[in-house]
Amino acid sequence: MRWLFSYPRRKACHFPARDLRHRSSKPALIFVLAVLLPGCTQDRNPTAPPISSVDLSYVTGEAAEAVNSLGHFQFPMPAAGAYPQISESEAVTLASADLGFYGKVAVGLYEKDRGGPIKLDRLKPCPRAFLAATGYEPVQPQISEFTRKVVGSYWVVSFCDGSVPQVSIAVSVHATQAGLLSKSGVVDLTKASGADFNPMGVPIGVQIPLSPEEAVTIAAKATGKRISSIPELIIPPWPASPHLARWRLALEAPVRVRGSKSRVSRSTTELFVGVFDSWRSVLLEADPSSSAERSETFFDAGSAGASTTFTLMRRTGVPRVVEPITPEAP
Repeated sequence: MRWLFSYPRRKACHFPARDLRHRSSKPALIFVLAVLLPGCTQDRNPTAPPISSVDLSYVTGEAAEAVNSLGHFQFPMPAAGAYPQISESEAVTLASADLGFYGKVAVGLYEKDRGGPIKLDRLKPCPRAFLAATGYEPVQPQISEFTRKVVGSYWVVSFCDGSVPQVSIAVSVHATQAGLLSKSGVVDLTKASGADFNPMGVPIGVQIPLSPEEAVTIAAKATGKRISSIPELIIPPWPASPHLARWRLALEAPVRVRGSKSRVSRSTTELFVGVFDSWRSVLLEADPSSSAERSETFFDAGSAGASTTFTLMRRTGVPRVVEPITPEAP
């Protein structure tokens, strides 16, 4: 079995529970993930074409400066961390190898996710891959490599049939272990861990992830405010899949919003755009009724069989719980 996180499935309104085993020669590590989604629907809009470029009237400042001649956001190089990281091109190479090696075995699962047939021989990497950043601060040095990958950042690489994304594979930015990418360019997946890849089929009519240009369009139209900073794609707290990453957007000025769950009206200059209880992207903000505590306790199975617990801190501005919001009239 493959290491997978939690994500909505087409015919089940919940994150599926699966026995997920570490793929290596070591004894299997078993993770069972089951997270219910409240009021789940399979709401999507398969007839609406994706937005491929951003309207410059929707951006200002840093965000406007980051738009290239194609109307796409040009993202800066990821900041170097304490551990080696793979590049976008290396992630695409690894994802392509993973799809080629495991695709024929897993295509049935991908088709269930998608809700339709997938022709593997027609799939090519889509033009853009996106970095889904972790919502956590760096882990302590003594934490195992496996756990560091699980709560870390991922490149999200989609594979298209023509211009239609059908399979998405998230690749850990820390998938750098010896033998995974050789100097000759040959990919050896036999040494890959179960946390290196997180694949799924892309539901019909869905983008994984939503493009930053579409996220900005949704937010600007809904709030009437321009986006002032470069969008950042952030993975929700574990065990959410990297495929559920949401765009964090800063607005040029405060806007009044009301939470759909808390019913609390408040002012904000920052929000998220992404999925909540269906595959339709919505405006989201921190649920004011949830705890603001940033620390979470995790269990680390350890690379040598030793078990321990450790505390992980969420990044500032990354809430544990979000709720859909609706902008209020000025």
